[in-house]
Parts: sequence; C-alpha cells; structure tokens
Amino acid sequence: MRTSQPSERESVATDLLQTTNTKSPDDLLTEVQAQREELPMSLAWYRRLRTVRQFKEDDGPPFLRISSRVFYRRGALRAWIAQREVR
Repeated sequence: MRTSQPSERESVATDLLQTTNTKSPDDLLTEVQAQREELPMSLAWYRRLRTVRQFKEDDGPPFLRISSRVFYRRGALRAWIAQREVR
C-alpha cells in the first residue's frame, strides 16, 4: 500500500532535478538547445545570422566559438531577443 507522502528517496530525486533544471543566464547552449529552449528558429537561421554577424555587428545573436563548436550564452540570447521586441 502506498502512502500519499513521497518517500525520502523520491524527495531527494525531485530536489536534485529542480537544482539541475535551473536556467542560469550563464548557461552555454548549443544551437539545438537554443532553438528548443529560447528562440525556436531553424538551425539554418542560426547559421546564417552567425555568418552575417561576422561582417555586420549586431545582426545576429552573440555566440561563442570553442574549437569547431558554437555556443550561445542564455542571458546574452535573451537580451538580444529583448532588444528586438516590437512594441
């Protein structure tokens, strides 16, 4: 018979999930994560704006290139989106 209160094991697992699912502005996101979690545009859109950004400042979201991988900082991506908000 199961009680309505969670067991100690379940509450520890829940606490662990909540702490690992926090979304810090300093998180580094891959293109796929940025697409899924912050700005649902196509991967080609991200690549195209990254290429355009090399020639014109501020035309695409700021990114970090580490070796051959590209990352977007969550806070910078959110700030870039907020700057383009139409009011």
